[in-house]
Amino acid sequence: RKLASLDWVYGRTPQTGAFFVAPHDDVLFTSSNVAVIQRPARDGRVAKQAFFMEHQTEITAAAVSQDGRTIATGDKCGVVHVWDASNLIARCRFESIDKYAVKALAFSAGAKYLGIVDCGGGFSLHNAIMGTNLTDSRQESAAGNQVARMLVLPRSESNDAQPIDLVTV
Repeated sequence: RKLASLDWVYGRTPQTGAFFVAPHDDVLFTSSNVAVIQRPARDGRVAKQAFFMEHQTEITAAAVSQDGRTIATGDKCGVVHVWDASNLIARCRFESIDKYAVKALAFSAGAKYLGIVDCGGGFSLHNAIMGTNLTDSRQESAAGNQVARMLVLPRSESNDAQPIDLVTV
C-alpha cells in the first residue's frame, strides 16, 4: 500500500483542537486522519510540518504528555496510537473492544499511563510505555457519554499495582 505524500496541510479538524508541544514550541493539530506537527519558523528558516499518518479513519481525540515528547491520537474506529513527537514513530497501538470512536485521551503526569474514553461510554486504562491494557470498563448509562475531559492521576508512576485516581469532567 502506497501512502500519499503531503507537503502542507491547511485545514484542521475542529473537535480535536490544537495542542502546544513542548519543548520546541511546536503545535499539534489534526486534519481528517492525519496528525500534523507544525514547527515554527526559526533563525530565518521557514515553518515546517511533520505528519503522523497511521490512522485509517478521522482522528477524533488527541493528547500530549506534559513534557511534549509523547502524543496519543484516537480515531472514529476506536484505534489509539501512542507515538513519539520528535520522530513520529508509533510506540504502541490500542483498540477499543466495541470499536466506538475515541472521545477523550489523557496521559498521567509522567506519561506512563493513558486513559481512553470512547463514545459508547467505555473507559480503558493502559500502560503507554509497555503497551499493555490495565483495565476496561463500560458504563451502560448515558453518564459515560458526558465525559469531556479527564485526568489520570496515579498515586505512583513506579508501580502498576498502585491505585489510580481518574477524574472526569
